[in-house]
Amino acid sequence: MSDIIFSIDTSRFSSISFSESGRSHSAEYYANLNLSSDERLLFQLMANPNLTTAVFVSGSVLMHKDELVATAHVVVSGTVEIIHPEGTYRVGPGAVIGLSEGLLGIQASCAVKAQTAVNTKMIPIDAAVRGVSKANSGLKGICRSTIARILHIREFPAALK
Repeated sequence: MSDIIFSIDTSRFSSISFSESGRSHSAEYYANLNLSSDERLLFQLMANPNLTTAVFVSGSVLMHKDELVATAHVVVSGTVEIIHPEGTYRVGPGAVIGLSEGLLGIQASCAVKAQTAVNTKMIPIDAAVRGVSKANSGLKGICRSTIARILHIREFPAALK
C-alpha cells in the first residue's frame, strides 16, 4: 500500500467556529488564524451549509471506474484509496474526488473506496457545471489547466471555454 500522497491537517479546525466563517469580517478572522490557502478553502467547504455531508464506512465505494460522475466529493475526514490504472494512491482531507471527470461529462478513470471511515462534502456536478459556466474567463482558465494536468486532456466542453 502506498503512503498518503495528499492530506490537509485538520487538527487546528477543532478550535475554529463554523459560524464565524460566514460573517462579514471573515477575511480578518481567517487572517488571524494563519491558515494556508488549502486549509482555508477546506474549512470554508466544511462550513458551507449548501453542501451536503456524506458518510462512508471503511470499504465503501465512493466512485466506480467507468461510471459517469453525478456527484464529486471533497474528503473532510478519513482516508480514501484511489485505484487507478497507473497505481493505487491514498489521499485524505482536502482531496477532491470526481470533479474533473464530472465537469467534462466523462466516465471516471479510476475507482475510489473508503480505506477508513470517511466524511465528505458532496458537490452536485450539475450545480458545478452551472457555476463554472457563469465564471469569468480567468477562473475557467484555472479549471481548464487543472483538469488538463489531472486528466491529460486538451479538449473542453463549452461550459469551460
